[in-house]
Amino acid sequence: MPPKPTTAGHADRSYVFGVTLVLISIGFWSTAGLFARLIKTDVWTMLFWRCLFGGLSIVLWLAIDAARNKKRLIVPLGAPGFALAFITAGSIIVFINSFMHASVAEVSVIYATLPLVAAAIAWLWLREKPTAGTVAASAASLVGIGIMMQGSALTGSLLGDVLAFVMTICMAFITVISRRYPATPVVHAMALAGFIAAAVTLPLAVDPWSLDAETLGLLIAFGILNVGGGFAIYSYGARLIPSSHAALLSLLDAPLAPIWVYVFVDEVPTQATIIGGSIILLTVVWHQLALLRQSRKRRDITIGLP
Repeated sequence: MPPKPTTAGHADRSYVFGVTLVLISIGFWSTAGLFARLIKTDVWTMLFWRCLFGGLSIVLWLAIDAARNKKRLIVPLGAPGFALAFITAGSIIVFINSFMHASVAEVSVIYATLPLVAAAIAWLWLREKPTAGTVAASAASLVGIGIMMQGSALTGSLLGDVLAFVMTICMAFITVISRRYPATPVVHAMALAGFIAAAVTLPLAVDPWSLDAETLGLLIAFGILNVGGGFAIYSYGARLIPSSHAALLSLLDAPLAPIWVYVFVDEVPTQATIIGGSIILLTVVWHQLALLRQSRKRRDITIGLP
């Protein structure tokens, strides 16, 4: 089991920091749809450059951090680190490919089961039982995803559904492993994941060396934000909060993604998207406020306040 904080105050600060990191990572992740709209190339070329630049950006950050703080750049990952790297590499690949074989709505509905999948794995492995409020919030978020897909035809194939569920399982394991082994150098593992995914996708890419400057610039930004910013920061934050909470927060990707596309591509979201996204957003906010009230109540009891 992860080490438990020794004081209520330390627990509160760690939780808030973990939530903040997860929210930042979701902000980065939610730009995936925008980049998919802007980048005009085949999916394997997109994946190769996205993963390569993502891995390189993490290595650059690690090198700067090591030089400033006189730390080692290369550290042993251990079994949990290597597991994180390979699972993350797989999730990166199937994430983009799931959209090639299924509708965005269908992938979103399947991904909405992440809190429940993560909670089940955490319960079986860590004996970390989700609260009734977390389960209720997960169910409400699933309703919000269902409303968002209203009016969208479920035209995806079985392959697309399978890829979306594999991606969901991968993300659940990333969440739980990060929680179970908090001492794992997750940032180093995410760098390795980017390079693994790049090596796998390069042979499948269609002429990846003949890209124009604009496309290459978008791919650099895509890699830095989605792989460097998204997976690395999420894995770090997920080790500080319960697995079901991290998974629930990650569903904010669904309402945020259409906002980026609307702002930069002028693709107006449907009324169903607005309603469903609002339900998810309000549910996550309600869940976090409820946890904050519970935390304050426990702290007041601890110090003897009425």
